[in-house]
Amino acid sequence: MPLPRTRGKALRQRLAELRGPEVAAKALDARALAALAANPGCERRAILDGAGVDKAAVASRLGSPSVFGQSQFAFTRGNAFEAKVKADGGAELLRLVHEKLDPRARPPAEARVPDLTATGPEGRAARTGLALREATGTPGTWTLLDHPMLALEVAGSPAFLEPDAVVVHPDGSWTVVEIKSFPMLDGSADPSKVGAAARQAARASFDALADAVRDAIDAGALAKSAEPVFVAEVLIACAHGVVSLELSGHFDNGERADQRFAAVTAASVEPFLATAATRSPARTPRSGRASGRPRRRAT
Repeated sequence: MPLPRTRGKALRQRLAELRGPEVAAKALDARALAALAANPGCERRAILDGAGVDKAAVASRLGSPSVFGQSQFAFTRGNAFEAKVKADGGAELLRLVHEKLDPRARPPAEARVPDLTATGPEGRAARTGLALREATGTPGTWTLLDHPMLALEVAGSPAFLEPDAVVVHPDGSWTVVEIKSFPMLDGSADPSKVGAAARQAARASFDALADAVRDAIDAGALAKSAEPVFVAEVLIACAHGVVSLELSGHFDNGERADQRFAAVTAASVEPFLATAATRSPARTPRSGRASGRPRRRAT
């Protein structure tokens, strides 16, 4: 008697049958995941991406080949700029992270840059996880992970992402770094391109927050009735408000910034806690945006 199929295996088998078992699955990259997150209501795209279908090849076979692609000139320029930013052990990159994100930490005079070389994406993801645990487990030192490999699960299939860098701060916190380059004309970059990059970063940050809310709901920390996107919107609105007031000089005592931010965050999440739901359930609208959003979990 054959063993019963688990739900995960059954799903992967059905997706493979849709793609064609003899056809290798097309791995999801950062662009594909960003497009998937930006179109949460498109069920066809979610299924095709989950099955690893090459959508460009399908479009070509249907007589509508894609006319878009990344400029080779832009690709070369971006690589050259990234190499410049990461030169000398990432000295300039670490200086910017310290100055803009963690000015109260000690300056990154020296930083660890571990070797992340390994065989295959699975091996690189495992090596990245080990290096990240070592860096966060030994606070007091700046660490630069150059082109780490991160693994996520999309529709039961693994997806691998390779950010430009991850910087681990002396206190054990860490920042994902995406390096963008823009041509300068008359001393300034194209505002539309800079704005698009800023929106892309903001969207990625919001999606990560919404996924964290989903995990908190699954773990029982937040009420089952809470809607992840709405909770994330509330949290990011409160965070944006307190940070904007601090940056504008509204608060005199900068030393209490962390305490102030923690208090605002705690107050904004309190209505959605599972314990609060037993007293007064938090009312959150059911938006169409959230219902079709694919679930992704970091591994």
